[in-house]
Amino acid sequence: MAVQQAAREEFSLTGTLEWQVDTKTQFAVHVELDYNSDTLRDFLRTQYEMTQLVLAARGIAELLAYRALSWPEGAQQPQRATPRTSA
Repeated sequence: MAVQQAAREEFSLTGTLEWQVDTKTQFAVHVELDYNSDTLRDFLRTQYEMTQLVLAARGIAELLAYRALSWPEGAQQPQRATPRTSA
């Protein structure tokens, strides 16, 4: 979740989903960002730039990507898997 927040900040993303998490998890994310926000943002920017170079070198102008969550069949859906839109 800290990486997702760092990505929102690094790439000025808007209209992203916020996860509903308990207070303990939210605190842990904030601590992670307090210590590592710059490092996470540097990593994400480098990963983005390297990906763009590889895609360009292979002549790929567009890429469709999916992201999925999973949990054991029959298990209750985790609260974090119920997104809400940010205000």
